[in-house]
Amino acid sequence: MCAKSSYQQAEEDLKTLMGINVGHSTLHRLVQRVELPPAQATNKTTTVSVEGGKICLRSEETGPGEWRDYKLVNLHDEVCEAFFQDPDALEQWSEKQPLDWILTCLGDGHPGIWNVFESLVRKRPILKREVLDWFHLMENLYKVGGSGQRLARVENFLWHGWVDRAIAEFDALKNKRARNFQNYLSLHRHRIPCYHQYRQLGLGPVYISYPEGGIWTLKNSIVHWLMKPTFAVTSQ
Repeated sequence: MCAKSSYQQAEEDLKTLMGINVGHSTLHRLVQRVELPPAQATNKTTTVSVEGGKICLRSEETGPGEWRDYKLVNLHDEVCEAFFQDPDALEQWSEKQPLDWILTCLGDGHPGIWNVFESLVRKRPILKREVLDWFHLMENLYKVGGSGQRLARVENFLWHGWVDRAIAEFDALKNKRARNFQNYLSLHRHRIPCYHQYRQLGLGPVYISYPEGGIWTLKNSIVHWLMKPTFAVTSQ
């Protein structure tokens, strides 16, 4: 409960769900006592995905929180790990993970994500295969709006890796959303494979996913964390 919400909320949840009275300060101390070793994969991973997120931190004093970045790393079919503003820890952790010599790297398109992939394989003879996550690609496509038939055509083009045809569909449009999407496709064209063939050949997933009950809860919780205990919670 402490991982998915504030300590104050966890105190209230325990009282409501289990009838147990445990103060939020006690919950805080209990979390700090727990040693949470980094997750360790046992089998070679062929696919890794990284997503960036933000967490709202507050100091001991009352006042508005500050939004800070963290990274979610998923070794598909193995383990997940979260890193809060600690690129050195991320690199050290990745060096201990068994990765296949051809590694599919799924990303959402944010520039910082591809830098994380580079740090994962920097000291190893691994061939990276960067793939733009299909879910985020579609999310950006449908943000353009407009004709449903056009969007359906573009979705089909992108599923088959026809980037130039997808870009051309928006040439007649003058709005900013269409131009931004064209630029997005141009920037990531080398990360847009023929998803259809990719799936047929069994080369791996084409969208980012996280195991149920994993660190996904951290990403999707709207929580204001105290700066000091954040490091203990992000390791869960």
